[in-house]
Amino acid sequence: MIVSMAAIGFITWKLVNRQERKDPEFQAKLDADDERARKGRESRMG
Repeated sequence: MIVSMAAIGFITWKLVNRQERKDPEFQAKLDADDERARKGRESRMG
């Protein structure tokens, strides 16, 4: 079970890295998502 989860994580990581290389705007989209998530966490914490 753990090995299969690690394999899925590795494959996902490789696919995301490939997508980032193909699409320069993809990283900007990920960064924007991270920023929205950070703001959401901060607004819930106080």
